[in-house]
Amino acid sequence: MKWSFNSFAAVHARAPDILDRIEQAGFDGVGLAASHFAEAPANLGGLACSGVYVFFADRERAAEGALEDLLTRTQALAPVIVIPTSSWEGTLQQFGDMLAGVLERVEGRICLEPLCSALSQISALRSVPDAIQILEMLPRSRAGLVLDVAHVEWPELMNLPEEIIARCEILHVSDRATMGCTLDPRLMPGDGILPLVALRRRLESLGFDGWWEFEVLDNPSGADPAACMAARSALLA
Repeated sequence: MKWSFNSFAAVHARAPDILDRIEQAGFDGVGLAASHFAEAPANLGGLACSGVYVFFADRERAAEGALEDLLTRTQALAPVIVIPTSSWEGTLQQFGDMLAGVLERVEGRICLEPLCSALSQISALRSVPDAIQILEMLPRSRAGLVLDVAHVEWPELMNLPEEIIARCEILHVSDRATMGCTLDPRLMPGDGILPLVALRRRLESLGFDGWWEFEVLDNPSGADPAACMAARSALLA
């Protein structure tokens, strides 16, 4: 499994010094939001893109076409993470049917990421069982699961059945320096500095090889960019 570092804020700020340190630290690359995919060559240099998000709000053919195009462009890089928004017009069954049709027409891989109920205004995919229901409709070799400790309570993550863990391709661990309650009481206090060694051992004890995307210190609205950059630099030191 690849190891990578995902920092949307660093990409948006076009901070080559941070990206250099990410590469020097041995991470594979930086994940990008779908809206920033076109900027990847300028922002990332030789770093690989480790994940691209795309949100669907309707069942229009345009949405399917957009996903097909994205899969075509990213199939050699990473899975496309698809999320049905809360305004998705159909059922989750219909969403799965749409994804199955796309995967029949083009190459590439996708992943599904359930978001917590607190983000119900963003996503219609709100639980691991819902995601698994859709995955059962898709080719196992081309569709997987994304889990985020900010959305799946840590006790639930620790007790997931082995067959579900086996479908997990990407594990997100996110900590926001200016939002101390983000992960508390899930995994650890959100103090901006994650105990990487302890976290890695905990994940390995659960059967994970590591993490693919490491999503850390996003710059939330109103945050002090300098403070975020300083915390990020301390983490990579």
